[in-house]
Amino acid sequence: MAGLQRLHTYLLKSRFARFLMVGVFTTSLDFAIFYLLHFSAGLGIIPANIISYGTGITAGFFINRAWTFHDAMHRSHKRILLSLIYGYLGLALNTAIVWYASRFINVMLAKTAAVLIIVIYNYLTNKYLVFRVHK
Repeated sequence: MAGLQRLHTYLLKSRFARFLMVGVFTTSLDFAIFYLLHFSAGLGIIPANIISYGTGITAGFFINRAWTFHDAMHRSHKRILLSLIYGYLGLALNTAIVWYASRFINVMLAKTAAVLIIVIYNYLTNKYLVFRVHK
């Protein structure tokens, strides 16, 4: 029981663990929206990915600002601008990976591969550029 409490405390205090939890939520949102737009509504891969990933970027910024990087909340306008810049660069990379990989593998596997690559980019840009704490 003490081990579970330590794990729970670590997950709530670890910035990277919180970032990953937010990422799991926003990635689930991204995949659900993509699936609905592409498979149910018949939208192409690129527009469906732009809309779904863009929704995840937006949700992720607000959740990360409030929970993951809450100790770095000053200068919000600058952070919003930086988040948009780096987020949409990530969107372009993600979309390129999904588009290219989906030519060879199932599109949902291509999205999964893109997530695995982009999660590192997203964490590093958020931690060191968007929500950097000045000491």
